[in-house]
Amino acid sequence: MPAEILNIVGDPEYGEYLASDCKTCHKVEGSAPGVPSIIGVSKRDIIIALHEYKQKVRKNPVMQMMAKRLSNEEIAALAAYFEGLN
Repeated sequence: MPAEILNIVGDPEYGEYLASDCKTCHKVEGSAPGVPSIIGVSKRDIIIALHEYKQKVRKNPVMQMMAKRLSNEEIAALAAYFEGLN
């Protein structure tokens, strides 16, 4: 993963705005059966995961579709938002 992508400073408020689709499956209250929790996951791990879905390295068609439409800045914003939740 290029450092310039990992070093994008995401806006957590914008991430919260974008997160409504994510929260359909990734529940803020905790994990759902078969869906991992992303609450409090590090920004770095979320960015890497979303880029791996975008590049089809990770095999989940729904996540691939969702990640494909996100820009690097939107991914950073989502990562900043979810990292800040506890």
